[in-house]
Amino acid sequence: MIRRLRRAHLVATIGLIAFVPALVFTAVSARSAATVVDPTPLPVGDPASLAITLIDTTHTVNGVNVFAIVTTDQERQRLVLELVPERALRLPDLLVYWSTGTTVDTGHLLGSLRGAQRVAFALPSEAAEQDAQIIVYSLGHQEVVSAFPLVLRSSMGNR
Repeated sequence: MIRRLRRAHLVATIGLIAFVPALVFTAVSARSAATVVDPTPLPVGDPASLAITLIDTTHTVNGVNVFAIVTTDQERQRLVLELVPERALRLPDLLVYWSTGTTVDTGHLLGSLRGAQRVAFALPSEAAEQDAQIIVYSLGHQEVVSAFPLVLRSSMGNR
């Protein structure tokens, strides 16, 4: 009886040794690539990066005023969204998305928002042509905390 159990255990172990690495390889190769947006703000010392403010508004995120400033360079090639919380945001793992839809599934992840830190995100190139919204999502609570519109088409043409 023990010999049969040892034989079954040996066969199961050899089977797992062959099956698990193949399963991991298949899972890693099948996953979708993440959309990466450059999170760096405009360079300060470059004369071509003299910022032109397109939008300067205030929105509420969990009872805290957050100032949203959208700037561009002289050539209007690159758009940067700055978020400046008035005081510390007391929510876990806040993620900021640019989305043309109403959910984070259809959006571009811009980055994270923590405490009272001023953060700058490079907006995707489509932001100049499409009306969208900025969605603040709490990963800890698994819910959208705030969403506000970001209409740049009229701002890009007027200034």
